Amino acid sequence: ILFIGKCNYKCYYCLYNEMEKMQKNTQTYNERHFLEWPKFNDFLNKLKFNNCKKIYLSSTSSEPLLYKYVDELIDYLITEGFEVGIRTNGTLITNKYELFKKLDGGISISLNSLNLDTNKLITGSTLIPNWKMIFDYFNKNSIMTRISIVIVEENYQEIEEILEFLSKQKCISY
Repeated sequence: ILFIGKCNYKCYYCLYNEMEKMQKNTQTYNERHFLEWPKFNDFLNKLKFNNCKKIYLSSTSSEPLLYKYVDELIDYLITEGFEVGIRTNGTLITNKYELFKKLDGGISISLNSLNLDTNKLITGSTLIPNWKMIFDYFNKNSIMTRISIVIVEENYQEIEEILEFLSKQKCISY
């Protein structure tokens, strides 16, 4: 399920920044309850019919954890028999720890930098996840995580430091 809508980052490399300029009326479903999405249950039934077992919540332009019904959506998908995974920028994880324990379909986190100033250059935001606290929690609770890093001019000199930090985390899957 690909969310299109608001994000708490404005990463300059995000494709949506260009798409948004071209679209005059961008209709999103981020404010609507998922059961109000047109043909949502038909979609789920087709997935079941075709033996799809996993649904991933992701985006090209938004943070799935900003969706106000995300907890309820995940619970609903699990009760419908799906494994659920998510891709997040990490900024809201500490508010959703219990939710992450439910996700058996995989967790992917976008990590731009461990440094606040670099992160701000890339994302346009002073929000930066507390990576140590997040990974300590994930390690303690055996929550496996994939990390994605977009290497850009602002962070390429930090890649070795980032990889060193990540290599110490037991919860990182390769």
